[in-house]
Amino acid sequence: MSNKAFGVRCDECGAILRDLRDPVQRDEQDLKNRLHRAADASGREPDQMRIAWVSSVASAPTDEMHTIIRAHYPRLADLRAKQAEHESRTGHSVFRDGWQTMNMPYEELLKVMRVLSAIR
Repeated sequence: MSNKAFGVRCDECGAILRDLRDPVQRDEQDLKNRLHRAADASGREPDQMRIAWVSSVASAPTDEMHTIIRAHYPRLADLRAKQAEHESRTGHSVFRDGWQTMNMPYEELLKVMRVLSAIR
């Protein structure tokens, strides 16, 4: 039986995953700050603004929704290409193998995966 099904320890996978996690966190903080400023400017509560924004994005056609979300995570495009190249070259999964290498909390892994799947 191959060990590959259970993942491998790969420092490069861990580095790429870390490189993905950090900009996701920075971009999300930037988005929160923009929502708070927009809420302040419009006289709304931040939760009201967040609900309005999410509803607006969710009601957009799928391609447009992905474009909108990508625009709010500008730091990720080059890293996605790096991830794809590494996975293609090695057969590794950056998420599976990087998570094991980094000992990243599972909740952080899910957050990165959620964002990346939303921006495709």
